[in-house]
Amino acid sequence: MSGTTRRPIPWLLGGSYYRTLPRADHPQPPDVRLRRSVVSLFVEDDEATDTPDGKVLVGTAFAVAVEAGEGEVFNYLVSTREVVRRSIRFNRIYVRYLLVDGGYVDIPTIPYDDWYPHPDPRSDIAVHPITETPPDVQLQPVPLSMLISDKEAKSLGVGPGDRLLSVGQFQPHPERSGPRPVISHGSVYLMPQLVATRVLGPDSTPMEVEGYLAEWRAWGGGAGSPVFRRSPQGDTVLLGMVHSHVHAEDPEAMGEALLDGQLNEEFGIAVVVPAQRVREVLEAGPIAEAREQAAETRMIEKIKRERDEAIDALAVA
Repeated sequence: MSGTTRRPIPWLLGGSYYRTLPRADHPQPPDVRLRRSVVSLFVEDDEATDTPDGKVLVGTAFAVAVEAGEGEVFNYLVSTREVVRRSIRFNRIYVRYLLVDGGYVDIPTIPYDDWYPHPDPRSDIAVHPITETPPDVQLQPVPLSMLISDKEAKSLGVGPGDRLLSVGQFQPHPERSGPRPVISHGSVYLMPQLVATRVLGPDSTPMEVEGYLAEWRAWGGGAGSPVFRRSPQGDTVLLGMVHSHVHAEDPEAMGEALLDGQLNEEFGIAVVVPAQRVREVLEAGPIAEAREQAAETRMIEKIKRERDEAIDALAVA
């Protein structure tokens, strides 16, 4: 893994960072709520000699809120399983949350204990339940309803040429304190299909991923970033998640540029896992079962608490 996170400073326009200056036909930047849905993922690397804290950026994740029971809300971080898998040898993945004062805080998670994969390896998704967040964290999960299904994507006429935007990893600015998420633009190139590939890097392994192919210009660190589509009417939906970028010199390999040490290398094609796959891992399987059990436990506790309060009120009366 590379020991540096240097890269060209992105454009700062209207309070938002951009990979490249947006054209007039690009979708407008997402509102603050969507920009605050992302976090950055880091690992501690002994070979990282030119980073102040020894941490190296490995990808991005975004937060999704799922309602269960009577007003119960459960929050999750979603990223790619490949980013999580390749972080196992570093023992921990640090989730970097932005704080309201412009700073950040890093919270450690254990890759093989705290992140749960999609049962279909072709989806290459991993989910981390958020049990609690530190005080003053600036995080606003997107609602599950914003993640469109395959059927909804078809009804909306999603297809080649549609303009997309993504909120990626945090980028510090030397003249301003604290990191900020970076916005990048792309467009649909091909509809979802099975992409046979291998991932870049020393531990490259064959794999298949199902996803949109999108024309995209991006630096490394975008794996796990949410991808939004805004209609001509101004409606915003979450179309999917950036998985990787096709390597310009090796079309049969795609991966996260950071994991190959090519921080400033740009790619032309990105693989975007459909939001349907994210919904599947959140709505079924162990994640959903754990959520149902937690919601039931909370309901029992609530009933018991209300009963005790009623008994106390009668005793006072």
